[in-house]
Amino acid sequence: MKNTWKKPKESYQRYGNEVTVLNYVEKIKEELKKHINEEKAAFVPRFFQAFEGGYGEGDRFLGVVVPDQRKVARKYYKLVSLKDIEKLLSEPYHECRLTALFMMVHKFEKAKDEKEREEIVNTYLNNIGAVNNWDLVDSSAPYILGQFLYYSHQCPFTAKYVPLIEGIAHSRNTPFISIRFETTEQAQNAPAPFTTYSLFYNGEFITNEILSDKKFEKMLINLL
Repeated sequence: MKNTWKKPKESYQRYGNEVTVLNYVEKIKEELKKHINEEKAAFVPRFFQAFEGGYGEGDRFLGVVVPDQRKVARKYYKLVSLKDIEKLLSEPYHECRLTALFMMVHKFEKAKDEKEREEIVNTYLNNIGAVNNWDLVDSSAPYILGQFLYYSHQCPFTAKYVPLIEGIAHSRNTPFISIRFETTEQAQNAPAPFTTYSLFYNGEFITNEILSDKKFEKMLINLL
């Protein structure tokens, strides 16, 4: 049998006759730790209310400033996979999650096609529980989600109106992604409350009403 397996360029590196697995998650964590500021680490938990009863209760901080996190994200976003990003989003440290989201935004902006953007959006929504503080939301949701629609052709009106509202969003330079459920399995596993039509904005569910082009434009003006 012919071996069709190909070595992932981003996961392996050859040194002489040895092949070393590159763990980018650990590399990113190590690089973030190089930028730790002890004074910042002591201050930010209070700023983000990471104390008992606060909205950031339980969050942990390394003390890495945002510009340094952005530098790390720019360095690694082309190398990491979405699985790597998911691992970082599961980290207890706030800076690991924010850096992961910065990389996700970069990947979304550089995505080659709608399918790639759809994969990024699904990864984001499947890990939405990790986006649990205002800075994490503000740094990612508007750039990845914007206007986001799950729908199916259970209702014939979606076939008519979805292309119309896509055109309106794009004409206003508003990020918009629509994903149609093709199978029952897709609908059952989707993070959407209504499978016929579920419209999101900045990660929040907006409506399950199938909007006409005029209603959508009016809603878009109010949201923006």
